Amino acid sequence: MGDLDDTIREIVRDEIKKALAETAPSDYLSPRSAAALAEVTTRTIRQWIADGKIAGHGTGRLVRVRRADLERLLREGGRRRCVDDMSPEARADRVFEAMRARRKFG
Repeated sequence: MGDLDDTIREIVRDEIKKALAETAPSDYLSPRSAAALAEVTTRTIRQWIADGKIAGHGTGRLVRVRRADLERLLREGGRRRCVDDMSPEARADRVFEAMRARRKFG
């Protein structure tokens, strides 16, 4: 019976190692790390999650972003696409909205 137990333990350990290797901590980034990688603010990362541009994994303020999802978004031009697709009027509205928010909260 001892050999069977040892074999089962070895198989379970191997499976756990495989599962952990597939979801290594470096595969998931905090909003701060993702923002540094994308050269944007953490607020932008959270907005991308809210807009569905990238998936957020976690709950509440403890959210992580898959590195592969972020890199895909950046390759597809996600950082500039939303601004470049805007009309000049929409861009101006966005700037004025940001200015109002700064006055209100800053």
